[in-house]
Amino acid sequence: MNIQNNWIGKQHREHVDLRANISPYVIIDFNLINNTLTHWQFSLYGRNIFDTDARDAEDSDLPKDLPLQGRSFYLEAQYSF
Repeated sequence: MNIQNNWIGKQHREHVDLRANISPYVIIDFNLINNTLTHWQFSLYGRNIFDTDARDAEDSDLPKDLPLQGRSFYLEAQYSF
């Protein structure tokens, strides 16, 4: 199992942009991999598991900035021969 903690600090605006700065936030991801069966590997991935409202500061053409991906989960199965 692997847990990743991504801390994104305060994002400042240009001097001419009057919108508030984006406050810091945390995004937590995880990977869980099981390869106990012969020839098989199963993986479960979770991204932004607490569904943090994450945004990337953009110019004033996007009034609410660029939203980043919300909570998502992926399941993967691999067979090797």
